[in-house]
Amino acid sequence: MALWAHHVASVGLAARLLAEEHLTLLLPLRAGTQLPAWLAPACKDDRALLFGACWRPLAPLLDEHRVLCVSSADRTGHPPAATPAEALAMFPATVPVLHLPHPADDPAGGPARRATTTVALHPDGRLTLQCHGAQNQPYPDPDDYLDHLRTRYTPSRA
Repeated sequence: MALWAHHVASVGLAARLLAEEHLTLLLPLRAGTQLPAWLAPACKDDRALLFGACWRPLAPLLDEHRVLCVSSADRTGHPPAATPAEALAMFPATVPVLHLPHPADDPAGGPARRATTTVALHPDGRLTLQCHGAQNQPYPDPDDYLDHLRTRYTPSRA
């Protein structure tokens, strides 16, 4: 479960990675910090999972809901669901699955759908790749993608 962070109010590395790279980000949680109740579904093992991708057909839905929990509908070891039917098969009947609002939005004939890349931001500022996805797909090696992120989003230490 991830929290869709489409209105990033804060500034910093995490905000830029979510808003510009549109990836999924694991953020460390400080021990003893009181978290808002709405963040609870996105927290586990002292980390919060934030989702920064934005699919245009969902913009009106996002404008109506300040908090939206999302999933790529992938079980560990399985590819993410590419269609609503595949997503429905992954979840219990009580979980709502959004259908494509327009036939033109159908992925058939378009590029393959992929889950977002998941990157962990550690307390010391290090970035590590947690899960391969759409954002790191063009890079031949995970370290190449992390180098790209470091070069583009972190200040140089000259």
